[in-house]
Amino acid sequence: AQTTQNRDLYDRIKNWVEHHHPDYLVFDTICDSTEKRQAEAKRLSKMTDAVVIVGGRSSGNTQRLAQIAQMSGKPAYYVENDTELHPEMFEGVDHVGITAGASTPTWVINRVYRRIDNLLVGREMSVRRMLYLLRRGLLLTNIYVAAGAGCLTEACMRLMGLYVEARLSFAAVAALYVLSMHMINNLIQSRSDRFNDPGRAFFYRQYRLPLTVLALAAGAGGIMTAAALGPEPFVLLLAMSALGLIYNLQLIPGQGIFNRYRRLRDLPGAKTVLISLAWGVATVMLPALAVSTIASYRVLVVFAWCTGLVFARTAFFDILDIQGDRMLGKETIPLVFGEATTVRFLKRLLLLLPVLLMVAVSVGWVPGLGVMLSVCPLLLFVLIQIYEKKRIFPGTRLEFMVESTFILAGVLSFIWGVV
Repeated sequence: AQTTQNRDLYDRIKNWVEHHHPDYLVFDTICDSTEKRQAEAKRLSKMTDAVVIVGGRSSGNTQRLAQIAQMSGKPAYYVENDTELHPEMFEGVDHVGITAGASTPTWVINRVYRRIDNLLVGREMSVRRMLYLLRRGLLLTNIYVAAGAGCLTEACMRLMGLYVEARLSFAAVAALYVLSMHMINNLIQSRSDRFNDPGRAFFYRQYRLPLTVLALAAGAGGIMTAAALGPEPFVLLLAMSALGLIYNLQLIPGQGIFNRYRRLRDLPGAKTVLISLAWGVATVMLPALAVSTIASYRVLVVFAWCTGLVFARTAFFDILDIQGDRMLGKETIPLVFGEATTVRFLKRLLLLLPVLLMVAVSVGWVPGLGVMLSVCPLLLFVLIQIYEKKRIFPGTRLEFMVESTFILAGVLSFIWGVV
């Protein structure tokens, strides 16, 4: 048999041959992975109201998957990409199964998943629909990310034992800086979003002018707020903003041996490292400048915890975007070291961060709040585990849960302060 042949059809032919011609030899050459994929398609068809099969029309193994799904009697749609999906396909459908041929790129599957997610919640204006639109809007505009930076600043200040009247101002500086920098990067680097998140790419293309104005206004607002806090925060934030702006600029002109690395963003893993350091400076170092009496070891512990958490969050998003980044020639950490190696490193890092806080609490370097904040890296660890087991796909839901890690840090810090 062809290695991608339909297992049920092959078994029926084999049984007929064995019955009518027992002297014939039967060689079972169907690929193991193909057999498993076909079994999954059959199981999906029983569990869901409709099945979407993703893959090229000329792909033999994808055609077999489509045949198996169609034999279930459930609606089955064989598509090559997300543009072939329409609202009427999912009328009266609550649960959709998605399967794909072995050669179908992950980024194509992710786009189909996002499209179906949008279609299912977009059929009527319900509470679920409104919550989805709110969640999606907060993520697209980076407002939720900025709120997370503000909450993280509050958590870091309390960990350092820093109680000043300008606490909200420091949180606002971090939030405005993160909002500005992330929005500018989304405006400049929209090419990869065409593969990783087409909805985001469309959003930034359609509203380019107002989003540019908002990004610049947020940056200016952050710098002015920092200036009101003192010359040190002002100079530091100004330098960070300048570094963020030149991140995408060509620094080495012309051709030559360094042609491949002419911008900061071209350096392997630069995005993840620089974002982590920028968040650490905005949420830890800026507030620490306000009180010179804070012990340096306390600042270093909090800085390490904060940057480690942001590093894990950013590198995890790089894993989710790995196929689109590979197509554009980016050298993110998962592409440099491999996805499996990066996941192992992130999981170890996220288990190490709670240990760091526990030790710091035990020796009196940080208050007992550190025990509560140990939940944040553990939550991110669990989300990575769930993603590894394919229990959740890249999309709005997963992105929202990851960003909520920083919101949780702020909420726990607020509860600690009240209690």
